[in-house]
Amino acid sequence: MSATAAPTVTVAAVEDLLLTSALAPTQVEVKDVSGGCGTSFKLNVVSTAFEGQRLLARQRLVYDALATVMPSIHAVIMTCKTPAQVAAAAAAAPAAPAPAPTPSV
Repeated sequence: MSATAAPTVTVAAVEDLLLTSALAPTQVEVKDVSGGCGTSFKLNVVSTAFEGQRLLARQRLVYDALATVMPSIHAVIMTCKTPAQVAAAAAAAPAAPAPAPTPSV
């Protein structure tokens, strides 16, 4: 009995599936955290489709968008936020400190 290797999933393929999905995300970040073999990904997805949804429902929407490649993926770590949540986090974040002055010679 011969086993066939699952096709490698690329960051570009995951991004494309998310960007063309019903989620219509405003922001998508995808990182391959499997060392390049395409089996584990870290996702950051921002979409108005997440409005009023609990975390599990948001994750299900992402899994639905990736349904065609999920059989080849071992693990997905995801952050699913609404644009309002991203804006609130940005407003609450402290301002970056000013750079240290350059000593004059």
